[in-house]
Amino acid sequence: MRERPVEHRERPTKTPRQLRRQRKSGESNTVPTPGTHWVATRLTVIRDSTSRAKDRWQLDESWRGRAWRACRLLPMAQIDAGAIIFDMDGLLVDSEPLWAEVEADFARTRGGEFTRELARRCVGQGLANTLRVMRDAFGFHVDIERDSAEIIDRFVARARDLALKPGALELLNEVDGVVPVALGSSSSRRLVVSVLDAVGLSSRFGVVVTGDDVEHPKPAPDIFVKCARELGVMPARCLVLEDSLAGVRAGRAAGMRVIAVPEGDPHGRGFEDHADAVVADLFEARRLISLA
Repeated sequence: MRERPVEHRERPTKTPRQLRRQRKSGESNTVPTPGTHWVATRLTVIRDSTSRAKDRWQLDESWRGRAWRACRLLPMAQIDAGAIIFDMDGLLVDSEPLWAEVEADFARTRGGEFTRELARRCVGQGLANTLRVMRDAFGFHVDIERDSAEIIDRFVARARDLALKPGALELLNEVDGVVPVALGSSSSRRLVVSVLDAVGLSSRFGVVVTGDDVEHPKPAPDIFVKCARELGVMPARCLVLEDSLAGVRAGRAAGMRVIAVPEGDPHGRGFEDHADAVVADLFEARRLISLA
């Protein structure tokens, strides 16, 4: 993760005696200024420090109180965005639980048990890849075109049950008319159109690129490169918002800035190796975005 230094105030927090002890031990004498975004450099997870009571590092409850230890804290600079490219499944739309159910039901009809771990390995890489993983794991024959159509049929039949992720509508409203936006998904166009219609986002994107429109889906950069080309914005000026590691790698390979918004605990999953920032939700992502 690349971090750019920014100016920030330092304020003493200890007595003169404590300061003398501190100089001997080499400890820092600064704490996060309330209201500023900070990044734990070892963990690369963004947090907002707002507590004034004890000047302590507070972990957000959304991470279920995991007691990570940060070796040092630095202020996180905002990320410029000349255009924003959104993923759909798991980023804007809370669809991953439904995907897991539909794919597990399909595998079960063929005699396989599609576990949560197998499902996680497939997130963001398209149905063709998911079917190949099932074939390799369970040994049954797959017909990519036929079986993809069956899984999509099952998913679309339940699309009305889907909901937007927290912060999705607020972020889309705020960037509307300010910067160009696109949607880049590895899913088929039929599925993307059905989901966008089901959650009321059909009119939000002038550019929609799907897995049907490119030769190579994520983690290849093709989808995001095509989005930038159709938006008329240089890739280096684009910001990608992604929930999957495959999507984060695709955005980085396209030469774009990337904010990862993964589901669940991101620790040890590789996001920090490829993303400019790893955040808990779209509200935190918005606070890092500078709209150019």
